[in-house]
Amino acid sequence: GLNKWERTDGCLYLVQELAASGRYMASDKWDAALKLLASVSSLRHFVKHVTLLATLWKVLPALAKALGAEVIKRHLPNFADSLDYSVLCEDELAVNAAKTCLLELDRCLGHESFCECIKNHDDALLDRLLANLPPPLMRGKLGGYSS
Repeated sequence: GLNKWERTDGCLYLVQELAASGRYMASDKWDAALKLLASVSSLRHFVKHVTLLATLWKVLPALAKALGAEVIKRHLPNFADSLDYSVLCEDELAVNAAKTCLLELDRCLGHESFCECIKNHDDALLDRLLANLPPPLMRGKLGGYSS
């Protein structure tokens, strides 16, 4: 059978598909779902947690696009510490997924809103996360990150 983390990984893709379908946009369940995803992002007690984080960072921008900037802005601070952890970890897939996620969330929310969300959570963290974004003139031209 599948490990718990593998089931959770699959559930991340299911949540992405549910959001993309647009069928549940009026649901009040999205805030609860995003709180659970943020909780999952903080788990570090299993070896494959970086694999799960890489999946989450691939899914989160799609959720932002499907659910809208206002919904994601309420929850972005809950993901900030885990994004910081991911860009600093030694797993290349998790690092690249986190950096791409940061870039896509910055685009989706708008740079000022993105910065405000992070700064209100942790001012020092904002500087660390912004160091992983390309210069302002390049942000619109890049499709993602690669090492």
